[in-house]
Amino acid sequence: MKTSSERHDVIILGGSIAGISAAISAAREGVNVALLVRGPILGGLQSPHAKFPVSLMAENSFPNPRNGGIYEEICLEILTSNHEGTHLGQSRVLQEIVREEKRVSLFLNCIPCKIDFSIDSDAIRSLQVIDLDNSLLRTFKSKFFIDCTENSQLANLTPGVSPLGHDLIEWKSQNKPNSHKISSVIHISKAEKHISFSAPSWVRWKWEDNSILAKVDLMESLESSLEGDHTLEWHGSTYAELISSEGLAWCAWDYLKNRSPIAEILCPYYISDISHRAITRLKYRGESVYNVKNSDVLEGVKYPDSVAISCSPLPSNENLQFSARNRVAISKPFEIPLSSLRSSKITNLFWVGDNIFSPAEPHLSLIDTPTLSNLGSACGTAAAFLCNPELNFSSSLFVKNVQASLRRQNQTTSLDIIAEKGNKALNAQVSASSTYCLSAENSDRRRNSMFLKHCLLQLPIQTTTIDEIELVLLFQQETLLEVKLMEGSSYNSVFPGRCLYSERFTFAQQDETRTTFPVSSKISKVGWHYLEIQSDKQFGIQIQDDAPYGITLHKANPQTSSKIKNTYSQFQGPTANAPQLTQGPVLNVKPKQDIFSPRNMINSSYRPSHLPNLWISQETEFKYPEFVELNWAEPISVKQIDITFDAAYNYHFPDNPQRYKANNVHPLIKDYNIYLTDVANQSKKILEIRDNRKSLNSHTFSEYLILGLEVEILSTYGLNRAQIYQIRVF
Repeated sequence: MKTSSERHDVIILGGSIAGISAAISAAREGVNVALLVRGPILGGLQSPHAKFPVSLMAENSFPNPRNGGIYEEICLEILTSNHEGTHLGQSRVLQEIVREEKRVSLFLNCIPCKIDFSIDSDAIRSLQVIDLDNSLLRTFKSKFFIDCTENSQLANLTPGVSPLGHDLIEWKSQNKPNSHKISSVIHISKAEKHISFSAPSWVRWKWEDNSILAKVDLMESLESSLEGDHTLEWHGSTYAELISSEGLAWCAWDYLKNRSPIAEILCPYYISDISHRAITRLKYRGESVYNVKNSDVLEGVKYPDSVAISCSPLPSNENLQFSARNRVAISKPFEIPLSSLRSSKITNLFWVGDNIFSPAEPHLSLIDTPTLSNLGSACGTAAAFLCNPELNFSSSLFVKNVQASLRRQNQTTSLDIIAEKGNKALNAQVSASSTYCLSAENSDRRRNSMFLKHCLLQLPIQTTTIDEIELVLLFQQETLLEVKLMEGSSYNSVFPGRCLYSERFTFAQQDETRTTFPVSSKISKVGWHYLEIQSDKQFGIQIQDDAPYGITLHKANPQTSSKIKNTYSQFQGPTANAPQLTQGPVLNVKPKQDIFSPRNMINSSYRPSHLPNLWISQETEFKYPEFVELNWAEPISVKQIDITFDAAYNYHFPDNPQRYKANNVHPLIKDYNIYLTDVANQSKKILEIRDNRKSLNSHTFSEYLILGLEVEILSTYGLNRAQIYQIRVF
């Protein structure tokens, strides 16, 4: 076989979204990157060959768990460009993203086979791969290597990992049953006639011997829809042949077709596709410079080198790999330090995934793609900075540079809100053409009544007192309501805290009418507050489409209906089914709350936290532009403006690709202009943006000396008001 040699600053193994994020982050810091992918297609566990879910975040206690960064950029591009709504279309978009990125070289169908390891320096000198497309034995030399594969393909070639439990290769050779976790995905199709099935002779295990959790999950998936993709999980003892994706599929299908309660219903159905390989939990785990422990997560440990946060529920010893069932909700997101992403034994190896956790706690795992993407970005940024010989891993300047770079990508790096150094917008005076006000008055938004017995209304409070909350309610019969006003208790969650007010009210039968609750209370903690309303009879509450952020109705969510164990709250935050704003209650608060002030655009937060943190204009048809202005008392020099728009943070990107009626984000600003005012008070248009599809737009240009700037907003993708989170000026 012919040989070839490649040299790059950073080598990344893995075509997952984490690997793509690492490659983009490193390249944007100015280094040359090689992205090596074992297969012919991008996407990792979300590729057409795997089709595993993106996240387990559908059931959690955080109304806006999206943590920004390059993952946000990738998902918005998939949303707008994957018109077919398929895994194949998603992979096409991912490849387009990678190939358009400067300084990134993509190598598909490259199988890692050998590393050259220096014992003297404890570093990888080179990685050897078999390039199937070109029949080459390629050697990749680099300063730093990043392992973004789901099964640590690169790390397992090094002496930097240790076995957890039984050695998988030894197990296969013994051909004896052992306990294991295995996952696969099947696609079920329907034929026009009966199709019989009998299990292959080499499939010796029975689905009935599987974990009850896996069996219940599959039946619930089939109850939702017989046709389509279904995740199969195995947790228990098994023989070696079941480790294959095909073995797991035929084991499950044998039960479903021949012995299950729905066998007769499944007569015309058949398996039309099986994921190319089964996913098994790592049998090895590396020692990081610092390994995150279960107690760290539960205690909310903060790290000086934190580079990402995660809302992912904690796994237990009995949970499955890709199921939310039996996982435990956390009270607040947990921080992940940069030191957990670097091997303690191999000085130039970074990794994402389970290796961040302590080897002493093998049940801990991280399969949440948004978090893994943020970790990939952190690894790529760190490796790029370390290519500078003046920086080293133990340098505090290095860590600060990495964190600052990630925050400039709008990646949440810690639980604390950190002011960006050098952001000149923080010293500006800001004004806007108009500002949205909470009101129970009529508006152009569509309204209807939702009937329930128990709910939690979320609203932001900024004043030192609150006198009244006005709602529009409907009572079909005489009804007793128990009403409580409570503080928020935790980091951006839906957990009510200390009760400020409690009272009971009796209402006669009546149509929709404005109802005032005299909740007179002193406010000691600015931020989210909650009005809990409970009754033994159903009552109606008027809700509106496209409610302003933070004006939210949370429905009661009994624990029996949730897969994730959540001991903190019986309420579930709303999520949008499409990239648009959710519905919310029609309400008014006295005294008036100046929640959506233009001042929000020059704070240190690009997303909601304990407050909405965005400016909203009054409702408009955009016959005339809306605008915001920043002005300074003294001239400043400017060469970069970053604008963070509202990309519907309460929308959870789907676990699997889907087709939308409109491939755009409803509240995102589409067309806008930027004007600069010079020292002679002359205004000049410097940028004209049309068909914007990004939530974060970074504009760089020749340096100007200015006294002010204006963002003129011409249109959105459908929302009848303008919304901006943050403007940064450098």
